[in-house]
Amino acid sequence: MFVLQHSRLQREYLVSRGVDERRIRAVRPPTTPSTVPEPLRDGRLRSFVEDAELLVFTAVARLDYFKNVELFISGCIQARKRGVPLRILLAGDSPDDAVAREALRARVPRERRAEFLTIGKLSKTQLHALFSLARPDGIFVCSSQYETLGITPLEAALSGVCTLMPDTDKVEADRFFPVAHRFPPSIDGLAEAIEFLYAGSSGVQHLGEELRERVAAEVSEENFQRDTLSAWAHFSRVARQTDR
Repeated sequence: MFVLQHSRLQREYLVSRGVDERRIRAVRPPTTPSTVPEPLRDGRLRSFVEDAELLVFTAVARLDYFKNVELFISGCIQARKRGVPLRILLAGDSPDDAVAREALRARVPRERRAEFLTIGKLSKTQLHALFSLARPDGIFVCSSQYETLGITPLEAALSGVCTLMPDTDKVEADRFFPVAHRFPPSIDGLAEAIEFLYAGSSGVQHLGEELRERVAAEVSEENFQRDTLSAWAHFSRVARQTDR
Protein backbone atom coordinates (compact mmCIF):
# COMPACT_ATOMS: atom_id res chain seq x y z
CA MET A 1 0.00 0.00 0.00
CA PHE A 2 1.15 3.53 -0.83
CA VAL A 3 -0.56 6.69 0.41
CA LEU A 4 -0.96 10.17 -1.06
CA GLN A 5 -1.29 12.33 2.05
CA HIS A 6 -3.36 15.51 2.27
CA SER A 7 -3.02 15.87 6.04
CA ARG A 8 -0.49 15.43 8.83
CA LEU A 9 -3.33 13.96 10.87
CA GLN A 10 -3.67 11.22 8.25
CA ARG A 11 0.06 10.50 8.41
CA GLU A 12 0.10 10.36 12.21
CA TYR A 13 -2.82 7.92 12.28
CA LEU A 14 -1.43 5.62 9.58
CA VAL A 15 2.04 5.53 11.14
CA SER A 16 0.46 4.72 14.53
CA ARG A 17 -1.25 1.77 12.81
CA GLY A 18 2.05 0.43 11.50
CA VAL A 19 2.28 1.91 7.99
CA ASP A 20 5.88 2.48 6.87
CA GLU A 21 6.50 6.25 6.57
CA ARG A 22 8.41 5.63 3.34
CA ARG A 23 5.10 4.59 1.77
CA ILE A 24 3.44 7.95 2.51
CA ARG A 25 4.04 11.13 0.52
CA ALA A 26 2.42 14.52 1.00
CA VAL A 27 0.65 16.15 -1.94
CA ARG A 28 -0.99 19.55 -2.10
CA PRO A 29 -4.73 19.41 -2.90
CA PRO A 30 -5.91 20.01 -6.51
CA THR A 31 -8.42 22.65 -5.45
CA THR A 32 -9.41 25.27 -8.04
CA PRO A 33 -12.12 27.95 -8.02
CA SER A 34 -14.93 28.14 -10.53
CA THR A 35 -13.85 30.45 -13.35
CA VAL A 36 -17.39 31.28 -14.56
CA PRO A 37 -19.76 30.93 -11.60
CA GLU A 38 -23.46 30.70 -12.30
CA PRO A 39 -25.84 33.35 -10.83
CA LEU A 40 -27.05 32.97 -7.26
CA ARG A 41 -30.62 31.71 -7.76
CA ASP A 42 -32.12 32.35 -4.30
CA GLY A 43 -33.49 35.91 -4.44
CA ARG A 44 -33.74 36.28 -0.67
CA LEU A 45 -30.14 35.16 -0.24
CA ARG A 46 -28.95 37.42 -3.03
CA SER A 47 -30.62 40.47 -1.47
CA PHE A 48 -29.22 39.61 1.97
CA VAL A 49 -25.69 39.48 0.54
CA GLU A 50 -25.95 42.52 -1.72
CA ASP A 51 -27.42 44.77 0.98
CA ALA A 52 -24.75 43.92 3.58
CA GLU A 53 -22.14 46.52 4.43
CA LEU A 54 -20.08 43.58 5.67
CA LEU A 55 -21.13 39.94 5.25
CA VAL A 56 -19.54 37.39 7.58
CA PHE A 57 -20.46 33.89 6.50
CA THR A 58 -19.68 30.21 6.65
CA ALA A 59 -20.83 27.15 4.74
CA VAL A 60 -20.63 23.51 5.80
CA ALA A 61 -22.21 20.27 4.68
CA ARG A 62 -23.19 19.20 8.21
CA LEU A 63 -23.86 21.23 11.33
CA ASP A 64 -22.03 18.86 13.65
CA TYR A 65 -19.71 19.05 16.63
CA PHE A 66 -16.56 19.28 14.52
CA LYS A 67 -17.72 22.33 12.52
CA ASN A 68 -18.13 24.32 15.76
CA VAL A 69 -20.54 26.83 14.22
CA GLU A 70 -21.55 27.96 17.71
CA LEU A 71 -18.16 29.68 17.87
CA PHE A 72 -18.83 31.29 14.49
CA ILE A 73 -22.18 32.72 15.63
CA SER A 74 -20.95 33.87 19.03
CA GLY A 75 -17.85 35.51 17.56
CA CYS A 76 -19.96 37.37 14.98
CA ILE A 77 -22.39 38.56 17.66
CA GLN A 78 -19.48 39.77 19.76
CA ALA A 79 -18.05 41.67 16.78
CA ARG A 80 -21.48 43.24 16.18
CA LYS A 81 -21.57 44.39 19.80
CA ARG A 82 -18.20 46.06 19.20
CA GLY A 83 -19.76 48.14 16.45
CA VAL A 84 -18.86 46.15 13.32
CA PRO A 85 -21.88 46.58 10.99
CA LEU A 86 -22.03 42.98 9.85
CA ARG A 87 -24.64 40.54 8.66
CA ILE A 88 -24.27 36.85 9.54
CA LEU A 89 -24.94 34.06 7.03
CA LEU A 90 -24.84 30.36 7.88
CA ALA A 91 -25.35 27.61 5.29
CA GLY A 92 -25.45 23.97 6.34
CA ASP A 93 -27.38 20.71 6.68
CA SER A 94 -30.10 19.46 4.38
CA PRO A 95 -32.44 22.20 3.11
CA ASP A 96 -35.36 20.02 4.27
CA ASP A 97 -34.08 19.69 7.85
CA ALA A 98 -34.17 23.02 9.70
CA VAL A 99 -34.00 21.68 13.28
CA ALA A 100 -30.28 22.39 13.86
CA ARG A 101 -30.47 25.73 12.03
CA GLU A 102 -33.39 26.89 14.17
CA ALA A 103 -31.51 25.90 17.33
CA LEU A 104 -28.58 28.00 16.19
CA ARG A 105 -30.87 30.89 15.30
CA ALA A 106 -32.12 30.84 18.89
CA ARG A 107 -28.58 31.71 20.01
CA VAL A 108 -28.84 35.07 18.26
CA PRO A 109 -30.28 37.90 20.41
CA ARG A 110 -33.78 38.71 19.27
CA GLU A 111 -32.84 42.28 18.36
CA ARG A 112 -30.11 40.97 16.01
CA ARG A 113 -32.05 38.26 14.18
CA ALA A 114 -32.89 40.49 11.21
CA GLU A 115 -29.12 40.56 10.58
CA PHE A 116 -28.86 36.75 10.68
CA LEU A 117 -29.81 34.34 7.88
CA THR A 118 -29.52 30.56 7.96
CA ILE A 119 -30.09 28.36 4.91
CA GLY A 120 -29.55 24.75 3.86
CA LYS A 121 -26.27 23.61 2.36
CA LEU A 122 -25.54 24.89 -1.13
CA SER A 123 -24.53 22.92 -4.20
CA LYS A 124 -20.94 23.37 -5.31
CA THR A 125 -21.93 25.69 -8.16
CA GLN A 126 -24.21 27.79 -5.95
CA LEU A 127 -21.51 28.00 -3.27
CA HIS A 128 -19.12 29.41 -5.88
CA ALA A 129 -21.86 31.83 -6.95
CA LEU A 130 -22.06 32.98 -3.33
CA PHE A 131 -18.29 33.45 -3.20
CA SER A 132 -18.43 35.58 -6.34
CA LEU A 133 -21.23 37.78 -5.01
CA ALA A 134 -19.69 38.14 -1.53
CA ARG A 135 -16.17 38.91 -2.71
CA PRO A 136 -16.37 42.75 -2.45
CA ASP A 137 -17.73 42.91 1.11
CA GLY A 138 -17.50 39.43 2.58
CA ILE A 139 -15.42 37.51 5.12
CA PHE A 140 -15.63 33.73 5.06
CA VAL A 141 -14.98 32.08 8.42
CA CYS A 142 -13.91 28.48 9.00
CA SER A 143 -14.70 27.76 12.66
CA SER A 144 -13.96 24.01 12.62
CA GLN A 145 -12.13 22.47 15.53
CA TYR A 146 -11.10 19.42 13.46
CA GLU A 147 -10.59 19.04 9.69
CA THR A 148 -8.33 16.54 7.97
CA LEU A 149 -8.01 19.17 5.26
CA GLY A 150 -10.74 21.82 4.81
CA ILE A 151 -11.67 22.23 1.15
CA THR A 152 -14.35 24.94 1.49
CA PRO A 153 -12.12 27.64 3.07
CA LEU A 154 -9.51 26.92 0.41
CA GLU A 155 -12.16 27.37 -2.30
CA ALA A 156 -13.27 30.63 -0.67
CA ALA A 157 -9.71 31.95 -0.59
CA LEU A 158 -9.00 30.85 -4.16
CA SER A 159 -12.19 32.66 -5.22
CA GLY A 160 -10.76 35.89 -3.81
CA VAL A 161 -12.89 35.99 -0.65
CA CYS A 162 -11.20 37.31 2.49
CA THR A 163 -11.05 34.20 4.69
CA LEU A 164 -10.34 33.53 8.37
CA MET A 165 -9.04 30.24 9.75
CA PRO A 166 -8.72 29.01 13.35
CA ASP A 167 -5.10 28.98 14.46
CA THR A 168 -4.87 25.28 15.28
CA ASP A 169 -2.94 22.31 13.95
CA LYS A 170 -6.19 20.29 14.02
CA VAL A 171 -7.36 22.06 10.85
CA GLU A 172 -4.92 21.10 8.12
CA ALA A 173 -5.80 23.85 5.60
CA ASP A 174 -4.69 26.40 8.19
CA ARG A 175 -1.08 25.90 7.06
CA PHE A 176 -1.83 27.55 3.71
CA PHE A 177 -3.03 30.80 5.33
CA PRO A 178 -0.80 33.66 6.53
CA VAL A 179 -0.88 34.74 10.17
CA ALA A 180 -3.08 37.76 9.41
CA HIS A 181 -5.85 35.38 8.32
CA ARG A 182 -5.78 33.18 11.42
CA PHE A 183 -7.58 33.75 14.71
CA PRO A 184 -7.28 32.21 18.18
CA PRO A 185 -10.20 29.73 18.32
CA SER A 186 -12.27 31.63 20.87
CA ILE A 187 -15.21 34.04 20.76
CA ASP A 188 -13.03 37.08 21.49
CA GLY A 189 -10.35 35.81 19.12
CA LEU A 190 -12.79 35.64 16.22
CA ALA A 191 -14.48 38.95 17.10
CA GLU A 192 -11.12 40.73 17.21
CA ALA A 193 -10.05 39.22 13.88
CA ILE A 194 -13.28 40.36 12.18
CA GLU A 195 -12.92 43.81 13.68
CA PHE A 196 -9.28 44.04 12.58
CA LEU A 197 -10.07 43.09 8.97
CA TYR A 198 -13.03 45.45 8.79
CA ALA A 199 -11.07 48.40 10.21
CA GLY A 200 -8.11 47.90 7.89
CA SER A 201 -7.42 50.68 5.43
CA SER A 202 -7.09 48.39 2.40
CA GLY A 203 -10.58 46.83 2.68
CA VAL A 204 -11.65 43.20 2.72
CA GLN A 205 -11.77 42.91 -1.09
CA HIS A 206 -8.10 43.85 -1.41
CA LEU A 207 -7.20 41.51 1.44
CA GLY A 208 -9.11 38.74 -0.31
CA GLU A 209 -7.22 39.29 -3.54
CA GLU A 210 -3.87 39.24 -1.74
CA LEU A 211 -4.91 36.03 0.01
CA ARG A 212 -5.97 34.46 -3.29
CA GLU A 213 -2.52 35.06 -4.76
CA ARG A 214 -0.84 33.67 -1.64
CA VAL A 215 -2.92 30.48 -1.50
CA ALA A 216 -2.87 29.94 -5.28
CA ALA A 217 0.93 29.79 -5.16
CA GLU A 218 0.58 26.59 -3.12
CA VAL A 219 -2.82 25.10 -3.98
CA SER A 220 -3.38 24.36 -7.67
CA GLU A 221 -3.85 21.51 -10.12
CA GLU A 222 -0.32 22.09 -11.41
CA ASN A 223 1.20 21.69 -7.94
CA PHE A 224 -0.94 18.61 -7.32
CA GLN A 225 0.33 17.06 -10.56
CA ARG A 226 3.91 17.94 -9.69
CA ASP A 227 3.60 16.47 -6.18
CA THR A 228 1.89 13.32 -7.48
CA LEU A 229 4.58 12.65 -10.07
CA SER A 230 7.24 13.17 -7.41
CA ALA A 231 5.39 10.77 -5.10
CA TRP A 232 5.12 8.19 -7.92
CA ALA A 233 8.88 8.35 -8.49
CA HIS A 234 9.49 7.98 -4.75
CA PHE A 235 7.10 5.03 -4.44
CA SER A 236 8.79 3.34 -7.42
CA ARG A 237 12.16 3.59 -5.71
CA VAL A 238 10.72 2.21 -2.45
CA ALA A 239 9.09 -0.67 -4.31
CA ARG A 240 12.38 -1.59 -6.03
CA GLN A 241 14.24 -1.50 -2.72
CA THR A 242 11.59 -3.74 -1.13
CA ASP A 243 11.90 -6.31 -3.94
CA ARG A 244 15.65 -6.72 -3.40
